[in-house]
Amino acid sequence: MTFDGSSWVNLGIPGFTVDTVAWTRLRFSQVGQPYVAFNDWSNSQKVSVMMYDGPLGVKEIQKPTLSLYPDPAWDFLTIDLGIPGNNMNRMEIYNIIGSQVMTIDFSGGTAHLNIQSLAPGIYFVKVYDTRDFYTVRFTKE
Repeated sequence: MTFDGSSWVNLGIPGFTVDTVAWTRLRFSQVGQPYVAFNDWSNSQKVSVMMYDGPLGVKEIQKPTLSLYPDPAWDFLTIDLGIPGNNMNRMEIYNIIGSQVMTIDFSGGTAHLNIQSLAPGIYFVKVYDTRDFYTVRFTKE
């Protein structure tokens, strides 16, 4: 069943067994196909598996693909959030031991950073957009 905002409605075929079920488990295939497994009392308590083959009613949330280049970097770094319309609004750069070494507030989908002042080493960039944050690693040479 699914909740439509005011009540529960059947999803798929209601009553796919005529008796009690136990040990219900929901699993998804590698491509997102939902399966339900259960002990079916109308079938001598044997395990039954049902595949739901209909519309799911859930739209997949597209997660931005954060790209950072060049890596390794020497003096400048470009960070692109990857989905048009998503705007980064803040970045924090941390060194390998977790100390924050830089904070940048801005608006846009792509940022060009001057990292000349950073010592050579491994760094992590934490990028915030309007809904989430993303972390990516880079090397400064």
